[in-house]
Amino acid sequence: MRMPPFSSRYEPLSTNEDVVPPHQVSQPRWIHGVCSIFPTSGAPHRQGWNFFVAACLVSFVVSAVNITLVSLSTSFHALPKPQITPSVYIGLENLPRNTVRCRSRMTFPRSFYTFRDDKIHAKTLVHAPDDRTTLNFGGRTSALIDFYVPDYGLENCTFTAKFLDDMIQRHLEIYMLQGPDNIQDRESFGTLTLGPSHKENTTDVFHCPSRTHIFLQLRCPSSDCRIQFPLEGVTSMTASAESLGKTGFRIVQYEALGCPHH
Repeated sequence: MRMPPFSSRYEPLSTNEDVVPPHQVSQPRWIHGVCSIFPTSGAPHRQGWNFFVAACLVSFVVSAVNITLVSLSTSFHALPKPQITPSVYIGLENLPRNTVRCRSRMTFPRSFYTFRDDKIHAKTLVHAPDDRTTLNFGGRTSALIDFYVPDYGLENCTFTAKFLDDMIQRHLEIYMLQGPDNIQDRESFGTLTLGPSHKENTTDVFHCPSRTHIFLQLRCPSSDCRIQFPLEGVTSMTASAESLGKTGFRIVQYEALGCPHH
């Protein structure tokens, strides 16, 4: 008995079966070593990956910028800043002044120096607390006095010098300096006459801001001028109730400009 010859032609089993041509049958594809029977499209696949990579880059840049801004802000706030405190005299100018009684306070120098010519950088300290030092200057030697103005709300000052009884008459030039080593921008402060008939002499009123230093240069330019001031008990560290009767220098702080004339 013979078998009918093998035929490779496809014969549908039924007339209702959909016939798909061989060239339209999807072929399996290998993706990363795995066989896949699902069709893939190249262009949409690449666009998705490009979008994902771009989103990652944008997120990284934004995060880096945010971290940098936070770091800079933290560093700025961590920097030391001067402490600012409100003035205790806020609104004091609105109170009526007592014209009968004028508030004042006396302040003595903190330290004394001497220097020759204009060599203020080579100045020499001539006073130490509780000693009996005498301030000597005149001719080419000048004296430098350092005052500190305490904060009492009294910013109108006068400078007073009290001299020896037997001193011959001299003319003392006074200059205000902008700093302890700045002699170039000094400002003339007037001249005080000292002698037997001028045992105590005072300058005009000047502005003296609270919590500041006042540096005064004293000169007696005459070549034969020699001035001596005992400094015992006439500094801010050694002053007492007896200091008013001694020779020396002092600043008086007043409440108003017209106070010294009362």
